[in-house]
Amino acid sequence: MKHLGRLLLPFTLVAFSLLAANLYAQQTLIDDKFTEQQHLAFEEVQGSVMSPYCPGRLLKDCPSTAARDLKFDIKSRILKGDSAGEIVEDLLKEFGEDMRAAPKVEGIGALAWIAPGVFLLIGFIAILLWVRSQQQSSSTESEKASAQ
Repeated sequence: MKHLGRLLLPFTLVAFSLLAANLYAQQTLIDDKFTEQQHLAFEEVQGSVMSPYCPGRLLKDCPSTAARDLKFDIKSRILKGDSAGEIVEDLLKEFGEDMRAAPKVEGIGALAWIAPGVFLLIGFIAILLWVRSQQQSSSTESEKASAQ
């Protein structure tokens, strides 16, 4: 039995190597067919959705084989003429709204876009008020010192 396993190991390694080479060749061939506009559409899609296979990562940053297969499917759809928006919407339908990399600017998602600006404005106003109060207290202290 051990002898059979030793004989099968090289054949198994060769089979997996050929499979990996075939998948790599398919990826290379599909990339060669892309125009600049199609490449930009692909970048838009993979940069605007989170990976369903690598939590917390964009699809473009996910190294898993499942993500690679999903990217291949996206490239195939782009070559067929689907727009980036159509592909993103289909991905969101399939995997859920949590896959969206940035919230929509509507409903509660609008708060995520507006809140940082509001907090920056509040912080800027607070700093201005503090600087003014420091200047006023410093000028009243200098007036008291000059009066003595």
